[in-house]
Amino acid sequence: MAEEESATTFGVLEAVIEGTTDDVFVKDLDGRFITLNAKAAHTLGRPREQLLGRLLHDVLPQDVADMMAETDRLILERGTVETFEELVSVKGEPRVHLTTKGPYRARDGTLLGTFGIARNITARKRQEEELAQSEERFRLAQEGARMGTWDLDVATGVTTWSDGLRTLYGVGPDFPTGFEGFEPLLHPDDRDRVNREVSDAEDRAADFEFECRIVRPDGLVRWLMARSSVRIADGAVVRQLGVVVDITERKRTEEELGRSEETLRLAQAAAGLASWDIDIASLELSCTSGLHEIFGLDPASDALTHETFSDFIHPDDREAVSAEIRRVFRSGESFYECPCRIVQPSGDVRWVITRGTLLRSEDGTPQRMLGVTLDETERKLIEVERAQLEIRLRQAEKLEALGQLAGGVAHDFNNLLVAIRGYGELALGRLARGEEGVEENLEGVLLAADRAAGLTKQLLAFGRRQVLSPEVLDLNDVVRDTVALLQRLIGDNVALLTTLADEPVVVTADRGQLEQVITNLAVNARDAMPGGGIVTIHVGTAEHEGADGDKARRALLSVSDEGSGIDATTAAFIFDPFFTTKGEEGTGLGLATVYGIVAQSGGHLALDTVPGSGSTFSVFLPLSAEELPVAEIACVPAGVEGTERILLIDDDPTVLTIVSSMLTNRGYEIIGATNGAEAIARFETRERPIQLVISDLIMRGLDGRETTDRIRAIDPSTKVLYMSGYTDDATIRSGALSAGTDFIQKPFSGDALASCVRELLDHVAA
Repeated sequence: MAEEESATTFGVLEAVIEGTTDDVFVKDLDGRFITLNAKAAHTLGRPREQLLGRLLHDVLPQDVADMMAETDRLILERGTVETFEELVSVKGEPRVHLTTKGPYRARDGTLLGTFGIARNITARKRQEEELAQSEERFRLAQEGARMGTWDLDVATGVTTWSDGLRTLYGVGPDFPTGFEGFEPLLHPDDRDRVNREVSDAEDRAADFEFECRIVRPDGLVRWLMARSSVRIADGAVVRQLGVVVDITERKRTEEELGRSEETLRLAQAAAGLASWDIDIASLELSCTSGLHEIFGLDPASDALTHETFSDFIHPDDREAVSAEIRRVFRSGESFYECPCRIVQPSGDVRWVITRGTLLRSEDGTPQRMLGVTLDETERKLIEVERAQLEIRLRQAEKLEALGQLAGGVAHDFNNLLVAIRGYGELALGRLARGEEGVEENLEGVLLAADRAAGLTKQLLAFGRRQVLSPEVLDLNDVVRDTVALLQRLIGDNVALLTTLADEPVVVTADRGQLEQVITNLAVNARDAMPGGGIVTIHVGTAEHEGADGDKARRALLSVSDEGSGIDATTAAFIFDPFFTTKGEEGTGLGLATVYGIVAQSGGHLALDTVPGSGSTFSVFLPLSAEELPVAEIACVPAGVEGTERILLIDDDPTVLTIVSSMLTNRGYEIIGATNGAEAIARFETRERPIQLVISDLIMRGLDGRETTDRIRAIDPSTKVLYMSGYTDDATIRSGALSAGTDFIQKPFSGDALASCVRELLDHVAA
């Protein structure tokens, strides 16, 4: 009877084992299959007869078999029943099984092997992973939008806070949820107001929205905007959902702007925050009502779609917005931030900043875009106002500099005029009385005039309006020639040391202006060492980056001293006109003149100084590819007189008369003209040849260049000498005449003019 019951029981168990959808198996101590049901054989992909007595390694991949064998070993070692998740492969397809294993024993307790029951949970695991991904996307969206959410089940009274909300509040998972947990965080000044708003919303079964401050447990104060949405069934609220957005940065920006009370009120009313969500596949847009407010729309009547969203963007900003979105889509990044302007239906333009997060699928395909849009128009308006104030400030500084320049020039010229007028009055008095010494007084007038000419020359160089006469020069030669005169200028207590380049350093520049640069820098170096020292002048080449950002090898001229150096405050103004550290003795034009000459010559001036360690002024000039001219033996003419016919052009009658007299007194025949048209007419109707044309560069009507070009069109062999005290001629706006052009700088002496004319005419005759 017992045997029959045992057989019946065994039959029932066998039917259950074979009928279950789980894998059932028994293995011996070596891991060989003693028995297994049909489901287990199907999972392993072989007939049951081929599996009995076989090891796992005979039928499964190595890594899977090793993993299962390890769990078998643990069961045999511990002697307990345990559950594991195991990865198996069915026809190459990975599956996850939830396997319960235990020791298989004889009736007397002898350990014979292991048994196991495995259930396929692959579908459940996939669902769990998808749920985790969804939760992660939601978490990322909240993190990107700087927001958190809460969910209240009214029936149970249980409130659930998202991780993002706990992060905003600065609390951990054990912190109590619900309004009871939120209320203690409220700032004392906001608590009563928030309680009233929430209570009022509950009484009306309505949504609420408010802004408030919280004091987090770590003491940090944050501004938040909270919105709720209620769910009603059978006339009663059954669920309440909410979103909380951190608006601290917006509030902080508003406070820093320092607007008036009325402006701040308007800014707060306009600086609304809205959230939105776009489904990439369908381009369906969902958003909060705040987005309608920012765009100037009525949520009840104006539909806002993805297409209309784009239409509101200012035409000038659409490409930039599209480019930023394309960047996020193509780069694999998630977060993006895009400031732009929108145009409301009323025509008003608003500045907004949009922050969003792009959510992707497992394979990286974009699925959704979530984000927030913030109106920051008030801040932009203040930035524009600040920029306008800065422009007005710079203009005021320029006017102040011009006033200082005019005052300095007026001071120096008034002193010179006192000398000129004084010497003139003395000369007239002596002539009237028939006294001697008139010549001495006239020499004083000429000396004062020369000083005035020097001042105007400095001003023109400073203003970069000096007319240059460039020539191909070796910088070594210029320094060598200048140094011969410098030693007497800088005094006996200052030693002058020069280090010249081994090879010619060829530049195209005005020799006189380069000599002025060297002299000014050497004198400045001397003045920096009142107790004496060494001034070092160096010539060479160096790699230097120009104003256009082009790095190239350039000619280098540097002047160094052993003085006390220059502090940063002084260095910032060192090249400004009339800025001097020498008190009443300084003019403030020395370094400003150097700066103007170097800039006009296409170069760059740099200062290297350390307080207490001296200073070095470095001049960088473009190297010239032209060859140095072959030195010629100059023949000094016996005299500077002549009898040639000269066409003289100047629109100033006084200058025309004086220059004409200078040349007439030396034997020349002068044909005068007060403008370009008159000069051309006189040249066309000439009865005898005109050997030379002398023309002012700047004249009313036709300027000197245009006039002489037309004259040369009549007779290309005509020689021209230009003269000017200032030029802004469009054809030479850089301030430099082309190499080979003859020019004399106003003011000049009669001897200087006669010498220049004679040299030019003799060259023509040759």
